[in-house]
Amino acid sequence: METKGLHVLYPRAAGLDVHKMQITATVRLCEGGGEPVVETRVFATAPRALEAMAGWLRGYGVEAAVMEGTGVYWMAPFEALERAGITAILVHAQQVKQLKGRKTPVCASPAPSATSSGPTAGPSSMGWRPAPRVRSSWPRSPVM
Repeated sequence: METKGLHVLYPRAAGLDVHKMQITATVRLCEGGGEPVVETRVFATAPRALEAMAGWLRGYGVEAAVMEGTGVYWMAPFEALERAGITAILVHAQQVKQLKGRKTPVCASPAPSATSSGPTAGPSSMGWRPAPRVRSSWPRSPVM
């Protein structure tokens, strides 16, 4: 499938707008050649809420989710996605700022899943992942 001249890599993708106390998750389903289906939901950042978010994304069959890799707030959602079998992709904040479209807190999450800087199309630094030794040193939170 192509979208405005860009090849879709993940027809079932999500964008996450991660903050200290909440995550806005937007699912974008680009299948069937029609208009993409877009659903947005807000989750807390507590461990059980992260598991609920991963389950919600799995329910849509999401293959990959993209988020900005700024600060430390991305680490827990990244691990929750990995545990759920969803490819977690970090992008540099500068890439997200260059995206066309609105960047309000609720509207920031769909942009990465739909553009050339996100997991659905075009080149980006989407292959970057922290090394396993780095991920293994992250503090673990018990599920609440």
